[in-house]
Amino acid sequence: MDNDITDVTSLLKELQKARETIRELEGRARTILDSVHAGIMIIDPESHRIVDVNPEASTLIGVPKEQIIGHVCHTFVCPAEMGNCPITDKGQKVDKSERILLTTDGRRIPILKTVAPIELNGRSHLLENFLDISGLKLLQKELEYFATTDPLTGAYNRRHFLELAEAEVVRARRYQCPLSISMIDIDQFKEINDRYGHPVGDLVLTELVKILEGRLRPNDIVGRLGGDEFAVMMVECDLEKALAAMARLRKSVEEYHILTDSGVELWFKISAGIAQLSDETEDLESVMRRADQALYLAKSQGRNRVEIAPPPFK
Repeated sequence: MDNDITDVTSLLKELQKARETIRELEGRARTILDSVHAGIMIIDPESHRIVDVNPEASTLIGVPKEQIIGHVCHTFVCPAEMGNCPITDKGQKVDKSERILLTTDGRRIPILKTVAPIELNGRSHLLENFLDISGLKLLQKELEYFATTDPLTGAYNRRHFLELAEAEVVRARRYQCPLSISMIDIDQFKEINDRYGHPVGDLVLTELVKILEGRLRPNDIVGRLGGDEFAVMMVECDLEKALAAMARLRKSVEEYHILTDSGVELWFKISAGIAQLSDETEDLESVMRRADQALYLAKSQGRNRVEIAPPPFK
């Protein structure tokens, strides 16, 4: 009898110790969960309802955890995947993807999300953690902008313009639509720099791009090739329409004037050469070369002119 009592007492002590160990482990897990700088959700895999979240998830979503727990996880993440969960419906072991977190105030935060099965208290759950990558996305956009854009004028830089122009040549051939290109040069730009200084010259360049973007169609592509030389790819535009557009642009520039910070009023003019992609045998380099020859003709015949390139020799 005494041995039985001793055994029960010993068993109760071990059980108490086990409970204390479990509470300690749960406390450590909660501390880790609360201290992680990523949003974490514990999700029931059958109902997809949220059973727990950490403070970071609560902060990102915008409400206390009590207002999150019990909701279906698709309320906040991946609403389009309702009934199509990569883990429970498709059988993936881990789901790692970029998604959008829907906050309670209507914001859409880009996140990097990872979901994996986990055992908690002897039951299967889903552990979903997510990082706010909006800063990274903003940085990516800035890097893309600087990689494709002329930093002074905001026009496309030479490399990106040529990439876009090559794509338009392919598209024009595929759909049999006209495509014209205009090469533009600021008349006597060196004299402007020499007389007023490079800051004023830079101002002329930026103002010209503003005029180009304001007068041309939204789908026309403007690029700065270097110095004071610009190119315009005029999509779905034949030679006649391109000539009319460039004539209006030349007149707009001629009538435009700049007032510098020092109070100097300045007018400037442009010359332009136009060529239309001729047929399936002509490439981008060829049509740009013909437009450049037409530009040279415009400058040699007195500047402030628009000239058309003759068709290529067969």
